Amino acid sequence: MKIKLLIILLFITQIFTSLDYCQDLTNEERQAIIAKLDSASFRIRVGAINDIVKYQIAEAVPSIEAKIWKQEPSVQFQFIDALLIFDSSRAREIILKIIDSAGNYSLREFALQDSVQIRVHATWYLFKLNDYSTVNYVFKMLERDKPKTDYWALDLLKKIILNVPDLADSAKAELHRILRTGNFHSDRYRALRDLFDLYGQEIIPDLTYIIRSDPDPQGSIRIRAMMYLFQLQYPLMQSLLRERLTNEVAAPYREVFAESLLVHFGAASDYKYVSDYLPGEPDTTTRLLVNLALQSFLPPIPKSDISTQTLIDSLIQIEDEVQAYSWLGDQNLVIELDSNLTNAKNYLLSGDSSNCYRQIKIFQHKLDEEYRDSLDGDTKRVTIEGWKFLYYNAQYILARLSVPPPQNRH
Repeated sequence: MKIKLLIILLFITQIFTSLDYCQDLTNEERQAIIAKLDSASFRIRVGAINDIVKYQIAEAVPSIEAKIWKQEPSVQFQFIDALLIFDSSRAREIILKIIDSAGNYSLREFALQDSVQIRVHATWYLFKLNDYSTVNYVFKMLERDKPKTDYWALDLLKKIILNVPDLADSAKAELHRILRTGNFHSDRYRALRDLFDLYGQEIIPDLTYIIRSDPDPQGSIRIRAMMYLFQLQYPLMQSLLRERLTNEVAAPYREVFAESLLVHFGAASDYKYVSDYLPGEPDTTTRLLVNLALQSFLPPIPKSDISTQTLIDSLIQIEDEVQAYSWLGDQNLVIELDSNLTNAKNYLLSGDSSNCYRQIKIFQHKLDEEYRDSLDGDTKRVTIEGWKFLYYNAQYILARLSVPPPQNRH
């Protein structure tokens, strides 16, 4: 009861807080906020410009336009934000003036930004106004500081490709350079994202390079490259995942690669590859997780557009593969199972789905019986791996077929 009462009180408090927030400020309160733009305190001026935006005090625009020149560059950009939000007719003029005057600041005055950085940051705002006249500062900044990458310059490269055709190739080349040689993981990650958004299939060589060679020890950019390759339906993805499973340096991502092999492909050869890899996994946690993935694994459900005949042919091939891996023992059992599948296929081709169902069911019953009875004294043997691949793929075929009358199922 007390908990319910507390929840109700919190809900009522939230409602009244929201109502207070929505109430209009008095004219005196609005003017008091505008007046704080003259404060000598950096904190108070920043708070004032934030409140002007928060409470939509549009009448502050003339004061913002006039007082912007008394602000540190970092605060100037907050003033520009406000001018753009209020759609100031002087915003473009002011931004251009900031670019022209950037060289007049001393290092002590702007500390974290030099004149080129200020111009690039201001250019970022000009782009919002569809003005690309100062785009040259972006390339100047990137060339001067490489392999470091300015945040604002990197953010503008995609916009240059989309809006400045004459410089699209140069911007694309910069994104490729940053992706492969950028100092910081976050910069390479952003370059990867932009290149994928813009070029898709064209960047597959970059994606395979990143998944193999990116130096980030945490591996997150390699995982993002893997996800993009899946989206692009990269034809060599299966072999690439196997390669990465044995070569990835970040232990948690080895588990990701192993599970991706099982979930996205899930062939008997994938299961065996992961199973054979597992004993050599050096990380205890990764070894445990991969082992759990193997234990919970079920063969993937086939796509609906695959014919039932193709599924039976595939099951015949899976049986051969399972036998080659010694997951299915005794040649007599193999012959019996082969006979059931051959009969099932012949019945299907003749249009007799009921007897096809019956033969697949007999196949499944024999398999299940031998898997569960390992102490019957005969040489027939089915391992858990063999049982999973044969039993469940048979079940997927049964789901496609008409169920025969009860007396004809065995």
